[in-house]
Amino acid sequence: MSSDPAVAKPARSRAGAVLTLRCPRCREGKLFLSALRMRDTCPHCGLTLEPEPGFYLGSIYANYALTVLLTTLAYLVLVFGYELPKQGVLAGCVLFTMIFPVWFFRYARAVWLTIMYSAGSQCFLGQRTDIVADPSSTQVPAEEGRFTRSEVDSFHSDDGVAGGMIVVVICIAFLVLVSLMIGVVIWTMRSGAGS
Repeated sequence: MSSDPAVAKPARSRAGAVLTLRCPRCREGKLFLSALRMRDTCPHCGLTLEPEPGFYLGSIYANYALTVLLTTLAYLVLVFGYELPKQGVLAGCVLFTMIFPVWFFRYARAVWLTIMYSAGSQCFLGQRTDIVADPSSTQVPAEEGRFTRSEVDSFHSDDGVAGGMIVVVICIAFLVLVSLMIGVVIWTMRSGAGS
């Protein structure tokens, strides 16, 4: 293995890098300078952390979707499951929707950056160190964990496909939420009928 920090084997897993808010390439460099200010590049390997304008728009959608999902689930469970007062639960949910997205902002960005980098988003192709520079080469290099240009092209995911995947994930989350709501309504109706 090379001593280049961008090529060296990472010490953390991808999940570990996300949880500790580290670069998806080297998994060492910290992504944030402060609570809400992200670095321009990784201080360890030099990866550009905002490769194009609007890159983190998907992380905003994911943050919003998770906030809505958690708030709705909490409201349904606390009001219909535990029969807590609606006003108190609603106040708690409003407070949660103001605090959680700000706290989760950093993790949503780390997840989005790692997914897009790992999926081979076009905006990172010039920065990938696991791609062989010779575009005509079709042989797998001897060094483990490296790919030829043709291999990358064969499993490459462009930004439109990645955006489509996010839409599918949000739709699945919505369907799960609707199913849970139907389940709560049925459970409430059965509990009320049995009384």
